Parts: sequence; C-alpha cells; structure tokens
Amino acid sequence: MLFVNRLVHTLVPGSESEPVDTSCRTNAGFAASLICIGLNITLCLAKGIAGLLAGSVSLIADAFNNLSDASSNIVSLLGFRLASRPADEGHPYGHGRYEYLAGLFVAVLVCAVGINLILESVTKIIKPSPTAYTFISLAALATSMLVKLWMAAFNRTLGNRIDSETLIATAQDSKNDVITSGSVLAAALISQATGFDLDGWAGLGVGIFICISGMGLVRNAISPLLGQAPDPKLVQAIRDKIMSYPQVLGTHDLMVHDYGPGRQFASAHVEMPGEGDAFEHHEILDTIEHDIKRQMGIGITLHCDPIATTGDDLRGWVKRGVMQIDPALSIHDLHEHDGFVSFDLVRPDGFDISDEELLELVTRIVHERRPDVSCVVTFDSGFSSPERPAEQL
Repeated sequence: MLFVNRLVHTLVPGSESEPVDTSCRTNAGFAASLICIGLNITLCLAKGIAGLLAGSVSLIADAFNNLSDASSNIVSLLGFRLASRPADEGHPYGHGRYEYLAGLFVAVLVCAVGINLILESVTKIIKPSPTAYTFISLAALATSMLVKLWMAAFNRTLGNRIDSETLIATAQDSKNDVITSGSVLAAALISQATGFDLDGWAGLGVGIFICISGMGLVRNAISPLLGQAPDPKLVQAIRDKIMSYPQVLGTHDLMVHDYGPGRQFASAHVEMPGEGDAFEHHEILDTIEHDIKRQMGIGITLHCDPIATTGDDLRGWVKRGVMQIDPALSIHDLHEHDGFVSFDLVRPDGFDISDEELLELVTRIVHERRPDVSCVVTFDSGFSSPERPAEQL
C-alpha cells in the first residue's frame, strides 16, 4: 500500500531476515504510536462533528471509537517505552513483557468499544430517532475508511517486522474500524435510498463483530504471558543450528523462554561422544552459544550429555525400537551401569498408551540386547514442540 513498505523500511532498515536491534525496535514502535495518535485524533474530530450534524449514533460512536484508539496508541507508546528499560536486580531478564501487557490493554479496550456500541445501538433500535446524513458526514466516513485501511496495513507490516503483538492488535483494531465505518456508510446509503433507518441495526452488527474480534485479541495477548509454546519454526532452527556442529550426536530438552519481544532465552542438552575430550566439547558448546546469540538473538545455555559410541550401539537399538512402537516416541540420555540401563523416554502430551504399558514395551526392547539388566525409565514431555528431538541414528 501507498508508502507503507517505504516507511517501514525507513523505521527499520535492513533485510527482513536480519534480527531487529532492540533500540531500533523501540524507536519504530514509538514512531508508529505517535503517527496513529495523530491520525486517530484527526478522525475523531472529523467524524464527531459530522455525527452531531447528522444526528447519527453510529457515526458518533465511531468517533468515540477513534478517540479510544488514540488512547490505546498512548498505551502502546508507554508499553514500548517501559519495555525498553534495561534489566535490573529485580528483573534480570528485562521488562519486555510490558509490551504484552500493553497489547492486552488494547485488546480489552477493543472489547469495551464493542460492548458500548452494542448498548448504544440497542437504545437506537428501541427508541429510534431520525438520522439526517449529509454529504459531509458521508465524506467523513469514506475518508476514515481509507485512512484506517492505511493504518491497518502500516501497523501489521511493522508489527510483523519487529514481532510486536501490540502493533498487530492495533492493526486488527484499525481493520475493525474499516468494517465499522463501512457498515455505517452502507446503512446511510440504504437509508437515503429507502427511507428505512438502519443506523441502529448497523451499529449492533458492528458491535458484535468488534466484541468477537476483541476476544481473539485478548487470547493472543494473554497467551505469551501464560508461557505459550515457542514457534515450531524457531525450535527447528535452533535444533538445526546445534546439529550443524562437529561431534554433536543429538540434542533434546530444548526450552525456550520468552521475556518479551527480542528477549528470548533458551537451554538445551547436547549429546556428544563420551570418549572425546571434555575441553574440546566445552569449546564447541561455547561456540554454538555465541553463534546462536549473534545470529538469532537468543541467549542459550547448553549442557553436554556424554554418550557411549563404542560397543554394540544399544542406544541406537532402543531408539529404533521405540520408534516402531510409535514414531512420536524418542529416547535420550541412555546409560549402562551396574546391571541397569537408564534413559529418558519422551512421549507427547495426550499419548494413548499408559506409562505402565510403555515401560513394559521398552523393557522388552532392551532385554532383546541386554536380557539380564533392569530398566530405569524416566518419562518426559517435550517443552518446546511436539516434534522429535534432533538426533543422528
């Protein structure tokens, strides 16, 4: 859309594949909020005056909607500013989740606007009053739709570029405004042509739509605050990166913690040959940690799991055996010691075979190679994604 990509590129230089610097991200969000505040206040004044002249409850409600949008933009601005505060003793991972709270506030405000519009519209339906649309009021609606369409495209494009749920919520709110103004405009044209006043009914329909949309925004805003699962693409990218280094046999127990956009931390276990040099393994893991931080912007801590690579490959045998039970199953940390074989068995949540049955099945697999040992199995669930841990069989 007109100037959107150019403006976004001006605010956030560089290619889309490059991680966005925290200060650049904050400045871009701050600038977007200021732009939206100015546009929303202008639209509020224009539609408010037009609504008063026409006596249209839906047009006046639409004007107040723009005023609430300006308020939510102010909250977004504060959210970006507070989220940019550096880490301190009480918040060692920073204050990035302020932005999620700002997004939640915007979502709740969207719901409040929808509820208010429903109440106003029901009143208009029960106690109808004449609506006199003028050319000025119709022009205000049409202009508002164009401006809001641009704002929706701008906020969504920038929100996706800097990974901001707040701006994405603002974009959805602007899209709702386009639908709101379009419904009011359609009702006005029909009323002018037929003489039947649809103003209240149009407002009611739009109010219901806004409430439904707002609830979706609330769910999206709450999810990262509750600890949602990381993006499977990100999880796979981290695993692929770890597996690309020499002497890495596998990786598991990957955990990704989100403390706000651009503030992700992770940890993982990395399987390496137990017969290798510990100092060399430590150096490899340090290199992986530094590379992931530099290239992906994620602070990660890696733990080395020594794996026996000599002998008859009991580990590979058990891995293949549990995959025959179900491809979603996997094992890691297999060790033999003093007549015991111990390992962790990873199965997805909601797996339809009980732990007791699984223990019996995997014990049979182990006993095919080690008939005299006892099995110690720890059942585990993946924290990052339902995908199998990366490994070399």
